[in-house]
Amino acid sequence: MTSRLFKKITEIAFFSLSLFVLNKILPTIIHLKFSQQEINNPKVIEYMNTQNYSYNYEGTDEKIALSYLKLANAITMSNITYKDYMFKKSDEELLKNKEGNCKETSRFTYANYLFLINNANKPKLKQYVRFASGTLQVKKDYYPHTWLEYSRNNNWIPYETTTNDFTDSIKIYPRLIDILIPDNTVLLPKEEYHPTSYHQIIQDGNLKRSINLEGIIKEKGLIYGLSKSFKFN
Repeated sequence: MTSRLFKKITEIAFFSLSLFVLNKILPTIIHLKFSQQEINNPKVIEYMNTQNYSYNYEGTDEKIALSYLKLANAITMSNITYKDYMFKKSDEELLKNKEGNCKETSRFTYANYLFLINNANKPKLKQYVRFASGTLQVKKDYYPHTWLEYSRNNNWIPYETTTNDFTDSIKIYPRLIDILIPDNTVLLPKEEYHPTSYHQIIQDGNLKRSINLEGIIKEKGLIYGLSKSFKFN
């Protein structure tokens, strides 16, 4: 009887551990498998004509980085309409159809940012922006989400790429980027964002991956997220 009880408890413990891994660890592992091509796809530059927006911002490195990030975001959101979709699509298809969800708006904005700072011969500005995956908290609910983060005073601040959904007819003037995208529309409260993994193209051009253990522990997980994602607009 004791042997059967122990076996049953072991089975329940193993099942619970497996469910925990599926619910929490697996999404992070999937996010960490993003490749450098997915994060920094040159097709984005080609489709969005990003080279037409070359500009030389002045000021501190932090301020310049934010200006280029906003410009990259404006270019992206004038070429992409935010749209959720159930099945995986190629970047070429998404760019051609001018659509994408939070993952694409963040990746495409990041690709544009990297092009703009490299084109301006300011590769050191790579250290101020990174790509984040995890969950977004809205009231008491949590949803799968991706966003960018911007470093100010050595603190990483969530940069929400989906806030400004521009039409392709909007005129983007780099020197007026702070008027087009005010700080308070994209730099949002850190408490609402729970990152589990990060990707960052560093100064030598390589892709650096890392995880956030605190975010994994606090995250509601895959099953909860999937149950809510279809209700989140």
